[in-house]
Amino acid sequence: KGERIALAKNIDESGPLWYDFYVQNGRVQDGHVRFGGGFVGNGIKNGPYTKTGAAILCIAALLFSGCYNSIECAGVLLLFGALMLFVKTGLSLPALLCAGGCFAGFLISGLTAGGIYGAPEEIMKYTFLFFPVLISDLDIKKSMVNGVYIGTVLLSLAGVAGLVFDFVPSGAGSLIGYENTMAVFACVGAACAFYFAVVDLPRRFLHGLSFLTCLIAMIAANSLFLYFCIAAALVVMLCLLYKRAWYFAAAAAFVVVCGVVYLFWCGREGLLLTSTVASRLIYWQDAAALAAQHPFGIGVYGWENAQYLCQSAVYSVKYVHNSLLQLALDGGFAAAAGYLAFVIYGTVGVIKRYRRDRNPYWLLVLFLIIVLFLHALFDFDHAYGGYLLTLGVCVGAAFDTKAGRGRCYGFIICLIAVVGFCTPYITPQKSDGVTALTAQWRAAYDAGRYEEAYEISQRLIDEAPRLQASYDAAYLSIDKFDEIGYSDKYNGALEELRTSVDHVNATMNPLVRYLDRHQQIILPASE
Repeated sequence: KGERIALAKNIDESGPLWYDFYVQNGRVQDGHVRFGGGFVGNGIKNGPYTKTGAAILCIAALLFSGCYNSIECAGVLLLFGALMLFVKTGLSLPALLCAGGCFAGFLISGLTAGGIYGAPEEIMKYTFLFFPVLISDLDIKKSMVNGVYIGTVLLSLAGVAGLVFDFVPSGAGSLIGYENTMAVFACVGAACAFYFAVVDLPRRFLHGLSFLTCLIAMIAANSLFLYFCIAAALVVMLCLLYKRAWYFAAAAAFVVVCGVVYLFWCGREGLLLTSTVASRLIYWQDAAALAAQHPFGIGVYGWENAQYLCQSAVYSVKYVHNSLLQLALDGGFAAAAGYLAFVIYGTVGVIKRYRRDRNPYWLLVLFLIIVLFLHALFDFDHAYGGYLLTLGVCVGAAFDTKAGRGRCYGFIICLIAVVGFCTPYITPQKSDGVTALTAQWRAAYDAGRYEEAYEISQRLIDEAPRLQASYDAAYLSIDKFDEIGYSDKYNGALEELRTSVDHVNATMNPLVRYLDRHQQIILPASE
């Protein structure tokens, strides 16, 4: 009752044919046929070699800077595509629709907004998210989970070593290079280590050391939002385990809401709206307004340039620090909807599997999905292909797709990797308006053409009205007018600039008062 039973019969030289099934209350609840143990013929596709190879590639995806750079991302994805040629694959229609919506969103956004050269590279990264669902063999999927576990432990070990030894270049950010995302990977490793320490008693000591290493790395990275994500995931797990846990969760949520209201009522909201929180809220407000105006997206990486015209405070960031909003900007609502539907698809599938067989393994997978999804709402974790792979492996582990002739999937993944790798080299180098104008101003200023530099600075202010560097350029240009004898123009231009700065500061986002720096435009500019 509730245990796994396997029947085997040697039918040819490729090894035994296994029929695995679970029995619950006298009925077969779950079963599938698999080959196993052989090396000849079909045994290659289902033996230990493919499982080990899949695990090693998962480890490589995490160690190579989390596949943040396009070269590392393409290399690992190309190897995964080659592996898919030897693995039984199957079609999952919901996952295929989600992937199609996401990828189509990038292409449409690129065509309509002019960022088509960046779309293949982004599609290459998001392929990590969707392809694990295609694998039919559940054992290979579980092996990939083990590979993610080992990879996160090695990342944590590198981070801890960097904290202890000065000659180790890595620190709390480990090989990832970004502490917040590294904290999530350490959390994944700690959760896996805790689970395996319970179920794998012979290696409990080793798993315990892994848990301690990951915990130290997670605390050292110190992601403020990660603790909230862990708490939310634990609440969901408790509600699955105990029917009455919903009442306690609802009561706790009510207390939290009352506490937040009390802090605002007493004027102590600064305890919640720290500089990190306030800055993200400003990014999200501006990005949401921009996404609402462009439902098909502004093109991949378009936020770097578009932020200067829509920003309500002084900042300059590469990412909006919310992966769902970033998707809506890069690929439109189609890409964001495809990703969101995929996560919901995986979460529902994991919950169904847990309720069906009550295997605690699915609680681990559910915990990882929730943490990975929620933390990406507070940071730019999706810039790392390894992060998307980890989420995709967790979602894929919950589904058994019917095996079929899916060798074409491997070729498609290889093609995506090659195109994504070549894209950065064939993309025409096009500088954005702010960067180009800044370079023009610097050239004119250094050459002593101060009137021309002033005119360029005015165009720079029009392009980036809340960028400190725009007003620095204008002030430095005006400051030279007095030296060359343009006293009248000097006084008029300076007064006009101060009026412009006062207007910009008066219309700043109210949240800027919670920021530690860059609250307002400052004059005179520092040379």
